[in-house]
Amino acid sequence: MLSSRHQSAVKEIDAARCVGNWSTASTLAAKLPRNGSPGHDFSSIVCSEAELEEYLLSVKWDPLEHWKDDGTVQAADSAQPIIARYPMNISGSSGGGDKLLDGLEKRLQKVSKHTLTDEEKYQLQVVLAKVYFYGAKFDQCNQAVESLPTALPDEGTLSPAYAKQLYMAQMVMRGIAAEIEGDRGAAHTMYNKAVLAFKERLSSQAAIVVPRGSVSGSERGFREELVNWPEEALYRRAMMSLTLGDTASGVGELGSYISVMDNVTPPTFRVFRRLRANRLYMQMVRQRLGGDAAAQPPSAEVKDDVMLSHRRQLALLKATYAFPRASETHNEVLYEVDCAARDWELVQGFSRTDSLRLLEILYESVYLTFNSPRVLRHLVHTLVRFGDYHEASLAFGTYRELAG
Repeated sequence: MLSSRHQSAVKEIDAARCVGNWSTASTLAAKLPRNGSPGHDFSSIVCSEAELEEYLLSVKWDPLEHWKDDGTVQAADSAQPIIARYPMNISGSSGGGDKLLDGLEKRLQKVSKHTLTDEEKYQLQVVLAKVYFYGAKFDQCNQAVESLPTALPDEGTLSPAYAKQLYMAQMVMRGIAAEIEGDRGAAHTMYNKAVLAFKERLSSQAAIVVPRGSVSGSERGFREELVNWPEEALYRRAMMSLTLGDTASGVGELGSYISVMDNVTPPTFRVFRRLRANRLYMQMVRQRLGGDAAAQPPSAEVKDDVMLSHRRQLALLKATYAFPRASETHNEVLYEVDCAARDWELVQGFSRTDSLRLLEILYESVYLTFNSPRVLRHLVHTLVRFGDYHEASLAFGTYRELAG
């Protein structure tokens, strides 16, 4: 039976871990043994995890470079029909990452030899697996979690809320281990089970919690956390379905991922990965419409979904890119403009209201590409269709000057 003082401290630790306030979690956990409670082992587990997470948030990395080709569709017979990059790890990185991981591994291995409660054993195994995961020791990572239950554990006394995050972490690590072994079906099963179990306990929109330390980093475009376990499960579930050829389920799951991430705070979190995911989603919808459009016009619901997806893509592009420097072309913007123009034809978006929506994308893209001739061609064509011949002549004049 925990003392009231101990219960209060444990509750505060649980809350701090949930929101990624690792310095507070570590400080509180370090005081547990001093409270006259048998909390030394739990304290070591929490402090080890906090030290790991604090270091991870200090790692500078480039999401645009890491996910530059994520979601690219390749040949059906290739080893990876749709590219889905694995999360970043810190193996071999500068800044003492390997030394930190080795020290944490030894500390946790020492704790594992003590007499632990079932809840402490569970937390120890997941945290140790995270150490292996970030060190790219995937075989040892899988060994650490493979004996753990795949069902969401009942609420315990130590971490009733944060245990759900640990559960998501262990399921994602197991899924990635299955992917590495080439068993994408088993990987999808892990991701899907994790997402469904998580949403059953919470709401469908409550899966993504961005740690405090990652907020300022994502606003600057770097130093956001390397892995957000619930986000990773949602994303990889969809990618596994699409890779396995289950397009219907994959498109639905990808749409679910995008919808959940639309509500994330800060809105710049994982912005480039979301941009690539939305691009893939529109590509899959376009392929389906290509066959259906010849038979009958798309429904109003499908039309609205296509246009909403393009509006979302514009918002993600604006959050990712700024006015281009001399050496920049922003190819993602150019690709989106071509797709938007083609999709408006595909869904027969010929009304004035529909044309205004397309014009919004084109005008914003003119800025993001600094008067790209490719964008201006689409702009002139859309303005003529809209009936604004004065603006069309101005845009054509700019195009003529740039194109020579």
